Amino acid sequence: TTEIYTLSLHDALPICGKCLEALEAKLSPPKAGDEKNSDKLGMKADSLTNEVYALIAFAENAKVLFNRDVDGKGALIASVTLRGEFQDKGIMTMYKEFLTDAFNGKYANSTQKMFDNLQKLSLVLGLVPEEVASIHDELGSQIIRRFLGRTLQSGSIGEQEHEFLDEIKRTLDLPQSKVDKLVKEQKGQCVSNLIETMFSPGGSFKAEDVQKVRDTAAEFRVNLIDDLELPTFRLEKMFLAELEDLVDTAQITPENSDA
Repeated sequence: TTEIYTLSLHDALPICGKCLEALEAKLSPPKAGDEKNSDKLGMKADSLTNEVYALIAFAENAKVLFNRDVDGKGALIASVTLRGEFQDKGIMTMYKEFLTDAFNGKYANSTQKMFDNLQKLSLVLGLVPEEVASIHDELGSQIIRRFLGRTLQSGSIGEQEHEFLDEIKRTLDLPQSKVDKLVKEQKGQCVSNLIETMFSPGGSFKAEDVQKVRDTAAEFRVNLIDDLELPTFRLEKMFLAELEDLVDTAQITPENSDA
C-alpha cells in the first residue's frame, strides 16, 4: 500500500541526507591536507556516487521502484518520492552533479552504470520530466560549448567530433536543433575572438590577419554582417588593410587600378 511505501521511503531519508552531505562536500573548497584524498572539487573520490547508489538500492529493495505496463510498454515507476522532504534546489543539484560525475568518469563500465541509473535517481528524487530536460539542456550546453571552444581553435569539426556531439545528443536527449544552434554559436564566437584579438591594443593588424578572419568565417559559414553584426568602421579598417597590402605588393598599381 501507499502507507507501506511511504514508511519504507521515510527510512531512506538518512541515506538521502548522506547524499546531500556528500554533495555539499563536493561543492565546498578543499581543506588543507585533504588534497591527496580528494578530487579537484573538494570531495573524497566517488563519495557522492556511492551514496546515490545506496539510495537507489534502498528504493529498489523497498519495492518503491518497479516496472509497470503503460500503454502496452514496460515503464519504470516510483510509487512515492522524496519530493518535499528536501529543498527542490538540493535534489536538482544532486541529480546534476551525479550526471556531471558520469561525464567525468575515467572508466567506461562505471560511467555506463551511472548513466543507466539516471532515470532511477530522477524518479526517487521526484523530478518531473521538464526539470530533467532543463538540467540536461544546461549541462549539455556547457559540455558542447567547452568541447567546441577547444576543437574550433585547431580547425573544423571532423567525423570524430561529430560522433562526440551525436553521443552527447543521444545521452541527454537533446533536440538536433539545440545542437545545431550551439555549433553555429561557437563558430561565430571563434570568428569573433579572431576579430577581437586583431583589434585589441598591440594586436597584429596585417592583411594576412584579415585574410585569416575571412577564411575562417567562410569555412564556418559565418557572415560578418548578418551573423556578427560587425560595425562599419571595423569592416572599413579591414578593407583598408587589405587594400594597402595590395598596393605595397604592387598587385594594384596606377596602371591597373581602374581594372
